[in-house]
Amino acid sequence: MKADKAKDLTVEELNDEWDEETSSSKPQNRWLRNILLSLLVLVLLALGTVGAAFLFVKQSLSPVLAQNTSTEATAIDTSTPDFQGVEFEVKPGWGANRVANALEADGFIKNARIFSLWLRYKEYDRSIGEGLYYISPKMSSMEIAEVLKEGGQPRTKRVIIPEGFRTIDIAKRLNESGFGREKDFIYYMRNPSILKESLDADYLPDDGSLEGYLFPASYDIPHDADSLQALSQMVRRFEEEMDLETLEKVNNLGLTKKQWVILASIVQSEAGSEEEMPIITGVFLNRLELGMAFQSDPTVAYGLGKDLTELDRSAGDFTEAADHPWNTYTRPGFPVGPISNPGNAALQAVLNPVRLNPDGQEYLYFLHGRDGNFYPNISFNDHDRDVSRYLR
Repeated sequence: MKADKAKDLTVEELNDEWDEETSSSKPQNRWLRNILLSLLVLVLLALGTVGAAFLFVKQSLSPVLAQNTSTEATAIDTSTPDFQGVEFEVKPGWGANRVANALEADGFIKNARIFSLWLRYKEYDRSIGEGLYYISPKMSSMEIAEVLKEGGQPRTKRVIIPEGFRTIDIAKRLNESGFGREKDFIYYMRNPSILKESLDADYLPDDGSLEGYLFPASYDIPHDADSLQALSQMVRRFEEEMDLETLEKVNNLGLTKKQWVILASIVQSEAGSEEEMPIITGVFLNRLELGMAFQSDPTVAYGLGKDLTELDRSAGDFTEAADHPWNTYTRPGFPVGPISNPGNAALQAVLNPVRLNPDGQEYLYFLHGRDGNFYPNISFNDHDRDVSRYLR
């Protein structure tokens, strides 16, 4: 109300006018107060929703398993040599969603949907490659995402099989490389008819052993291969050695495929170097032609299940008392089967023997001296002389 008007009103009239004005402003104040209260409620609700969402995401990205007894898990350093993760495979064609679902199904993460969104946020979703990853349910989803970003390891394991390994050595190495139980490998090795039928490999024996037919080489074997698949790869590699030209040479020598492999296995086990192999082959072929026994120490050791250094003449290892199908001292001709798995050099040496010395005389003996040298001879007298010189 204006000042000049107030001068003309009585006290009672002033009170009445004040009541009228204040009563007319109450609805307006109440309306404003309601708007402010509603806005405050919305703000509080929004803050509560954001907080709950944040806690949900944080919980979803946390490790499935606690790493220690404390409430907070510490980060795992996957680069340390002692980190032992669990193998997880990303197969060809898998996208981020498929990877996330597989991780949740295998118990590595809590929430596949949140993990997929995290991968997109970090821009990892298009860069996850196939292969093997080693992770742990004790890792957070963020840590697992970082592992995936680095790329997977090949889905194969490299196994090296040296020349001259026996089947028992191969079974042990494959077992140590994680491809199956040693006894499973030995079972298939002692039952060659299984692979002979499955691979349609008519050159394999029906019984006996796969000895001689597991080609020594460096193999990249699929990590999930079973015993039979791993051995099949080695047999197939041996098959590559049997081209038409090679088989024609075997024929020309008057040998069967089996005799070729047997002789190559003996040469492999006898030789100290590849350069010696053709002469050693010549010695055995000359003895065979003359009707002499091979008298090969490694064949005796194989039949007795011993290493070469374990042979004992005084115990009768070379006599009839220790006779067995591989004893080439007590039995003439070829032993019953190969004694090791020969490499390419030994197989080729059998096909390219050196049977004569520079004077055109047949080699019939050889020895490895303590001085590290190789001494071939044409007569027993010369051989006996060299034994006295270089071995006693």
